[in-house]
This record gives sequence, C-alpha cells and structure tokens, in this order.
Amino acid sequence: MRREIIHPSNLLTNAAGHKITGRFRNRQDSWDNVQNSCSYSSVCASTTANGSGAFTLASPRVLLRGDYINYLSIYDAEGNYQIYWDISSAAITASVGSSYVKGYWTSPYLDVTITLRNSEGGFKDAQSASVWRDGSFSIYMAEIINAGDTITVTDGSRTETMRVADLRAALNKDTEQLTIYAPNGNAIVNFNDSRPREDSYYSMCSPHQIVNNTTSISLGAVSSQDSATIDFRGADGHYTYRYTHASSLHVGYGGFVYGYTSPNRNVTVKLLNGNTVIETKSTVSSSSGHYYIDFENDPVPGYRVQVLADKTEEMSVPNVTLNRDVVGNRFYGSSPANQPVQVGLQTRQGYGYTSIRKLINADSNGNYSASFAGEVFISRCEAANVGGQCAEALIKYYDANEFEFYRYGEFRKDVSADAWEDDNSIANAKNYTGYQKHTFHYDDSEDWIKLTVNAGDVGKPFYLMTTNLGPTMDTVLYLYESDGTTLIAKNDDSGGGHASQISWTPTKSGTYYIKVQSFNLNNVGNCGSSYDFFIAHDKVFLPLTVR
Repeated sequence: MRREIIHPSNLLTNAAGHKITGRFRNRQDSWDNVQNSCSYSSVCASTTANGSGAFTLASPRVLLRGDYINYLSIYDAEGNYQIYWDISSAAITASVGSSYVKGYWTSPYLDVTITLRNSEGGFKDAQSASVWRDGSFSIYMAEIINAGDTITVTDGSRTETMRVADLRAALNKDTEQLTIYAPNGNAIVNFNDSRPREDSYYSMCSPHQIVNNTTSISLGAVSSQDSATIDFRGADGHYTYRYTHASSLHVGYGGFVYGYTSPNRNVTVKLLNGNTVIETKSTVSSSSGHYYIDFENDPVPGYRVQVLADKTEEMSVPNVTLNRDVVGNRFYGSSPANQPVQVGLQTRQGYGYTSIRKLINADSNGNYSASFAGEVFISRCEAANVGGQCAEALIKYYDANEFEFYRYGEFRKDVSADAWEDDNSIANAKNYTGYQKHTFHYDDSEDWIKLTVNAGDVGKPFYLMTTNLGPTMDTVLYLYESDGTTLIAKNDDSGGGHASQISWTPTKSGTYYIKVQSFNLNNVGNCGSSYDFFIAHDKVFLPLTVR
C-alpha cells in the first residue's frame, strides 16, 4: 500500500475497495477543551472506499460538537494499514465573564483566527491561535467575553460561529444547592467537593436539562471550599463555560485577604480587634465572584476579619507559627489545639513549583511537627530538604467553616554574583579557560564568553554546553563570529531538559563569542537561576546497564 497523509478535510485512499474503520468518542473529561458528557462512550464503525477511493464513515450514534474519531485505520488488501489518530469535529468553548476561548478544530497543525464581536456586531478583538495535533486550540482575548457576544473561528477555508449564552450560576451553602440560569438547553455540571480539614477532594459530574431558563441541583452539602463548573451547549452546538465558587474567605499572614462571593458584587472587608475597627477596605468582585484586598495592618492572632457581601461572614485569626529545623528536616510551630493543619514543603521548578503536603494534627498544647525526612519530590526524583536552596514552607489552617488562614515561610536563598561578573555584555566577555559556574543574579539575564580557537583546533568538533541547571533555569546558547553580531549557531534545549548544546566545527582560527541567555528574561535573580558552562571536544556515551 502506498503511504499517504490522511487529512480530515480530504479523507481519500489511493484505491477503491480499501476497508476503513474508526472509533467515535465523546469528550467526557473536565480538563478537555470541551466537555459534552459525564461518561465515556466509544462506538466503532467501518466502511469501504468506493470506486474513486472516497468514503464516508457514519457514526452509529448522534455526534455532538467536539466528538472525534480515534484511530481511523485504512487497510489494503494484504491487511497493512495506516492510522490517523484523532479527527475532531469543530467546537468552540467561550468562558463567559473572562477572556478565554478554547475548542477543537477539524484539521491540526494550522493557525486559526478568532474574532470577538459584541451582541450588535461591533468589533471587540481578534487573535490568532495554533491548532495542535489533537485538534485543540486556546487563546486569551484582549477583551472580556460577555453574554450575547459572537465568536468566529476560521482557518481561511472553514468558518464556525457561536453566540455566547447568558449563563450564570450560584453555589449556595445555606440551601446546599447549585442554581443555574441559562437559556433552555443541556449542560454538563461538575461539582467539586473540597474537604481541606480531611485533605480530600471529590468530583461529581452530572448532565442536566435547563427548563424555563433555570434549574436547581440539590447537592446534600455545600461548604466554603466547594466549586462547580458548567458547560452549556447552545442552540448552535457550541459551548459556554462558567465557573462558580461557594462564598469563602482566605486570610493570609501579612494582610492579604481573598475569597468568593456573587459576581460583580460590592465587597467590604474589615479588620477588627474586638469591636474596634482597625482597618476597612472595599472592592468589587470579578465576573467569577473572586475578590481580594490587601490590609496595611497584619491580622494578628485574636483579630477578626469580617466580609460584608451577600451576607456577613468572618474568621477569627488563629495563632499559627512556623519554624524550620534543618537538622531534623522538619517544620514545626503552634496552631489551634487538636485541630488539623496542612504543612507543605515546596521548591521552585521551572516556571512553577513542586511540593509535598502533609496533614498534621496539633497536640492538646497546640504544637505540631511535620517531618519531611525520607520524602522525595516525585517530579524531580529529588530528596525533600527543608534547608534546600529553593525551599519554602506553606501552612494552612481551616476553621470549622472551612475558612482558611495561611502563611508562607520563605527560606529560599537567591543566587549571588558569580566569579565572572561583570560579563553581561560583549565588551566585558571573559576568556574561556575551562569549566565555569555561572548565575543570573539580580536583573542579569545574559553572560558573554570569549573563545579563542587556535590553528591546531581548526577542523575539530567543539561541543558548547550548559549543564547542571538550577531548578528555575532555561538557557539559550548563541555562537557568534569575531564581530560579535554575525550568528553562527543558536540552540535552546538540545542539551537535555532545558539545557543547551551547540555542535560546531570551526573552519578558521580566531576569536569567537558565546552568549548564554535566560529563555525567560524575567526568570532571573532567584534561588534557581544558575548553570554551568563547558566546552568538550569529544562526546562519550556511557552504556546503560540494567540489573
């Protein structure tokens, strides 16, 4: 059978009579760009190409937007086959009240233009997004998406348009219900039941039909850390998404307070000592109901934080302390007696964090101790160490209402200047004399190195490498001619992970310049912005021995 690319817009074989099989699947996962079902469904279908090699593969069940064919297989007479992995139907999901648009397209590996217009057709924004192998795309628009807006997605040959539904929702702790307001239609609802005092989390998915523009779902129990998501399928088959959260309150040591209430609601937050008002801040919640303020005064133990929004809710600030025992590899301190606290050790990794969290009960005297001896950061296969270069602590206490008090312990040590500074420009480039240890400290985001190639090294391979990268480091390597501007080679990640490597054979002797730069120019001056640099003339590959 002659090899060919099977493209979803041109599903043709090169001969008649070929057998075609495929598996139709729905989108049942909440992390998909579209969710149109709560349960997995997969049905198989088969057909035979006609005399011209064309075929139509019909689904045995009704397809919704976002459904796709998985493992489309085309067989020749000898039973050889070729596979096209995922062919999706076009679907758009708009997150009402935010700026996020996502979905699936019928063809991968191309760009689509996404245009947002208001309910009267007025232009709001246009963005370009890439479609990935599985057909998925996503983009943040520059404007907020409102009910009644239209979103058009096109690749130049195919165009899809959706109208954003007027979708609203409220998760009520008093009635223990989720109420949805939307046009009549169908919705997939995910209720996320978070129980932080048990360090547990449950998710429940259920389909619902909206009748008379509203529906109420009894959940049995709704608490402060619970949330829900709704994927509503409109008359055009596309989806409007809404996130809602039960009213909640989070108080941070240092005065930062945030939480959830009704969307676009006036919120007043007071810091009280007894009946004395220490400070008052006001704000307006976002379209998702989220709000935050930052007190000038610290909420010390015994103070109360009071929120006036849909109703009045408040939390008494507990006595929570945090200390570090490097020798014992533990965090310890005080918290409410006989109550659970979450104690976490986190460290920087790439552009984020990796962490280990423990649920500890304080003793009758209000003391807790969380040991991390023997623990491992799974994502890095690295032993947990509270005294590590990038170690941070996070402790959370939840009261009986599941309101949260949290505090950080920032024990990390940011890098200092290396021995090669000031090498941040070509004018200050330092001669390469052997293995070098570097840091990007403060706002330093590039290092320059001068390399001299002798006549005896012409024609020999040079391997320029960054290695031993700090946990936040991502390097880019540049090699220039003697003028410092003519680029010979550039590399980002060929050194393994985020390390860089350039393989180069000089054709002439002389001076060359090497620039090492942070991929993210803002991700410098932290605990993990370090790397080593060296040049090898031979590559040695050690054998892998499995015992």
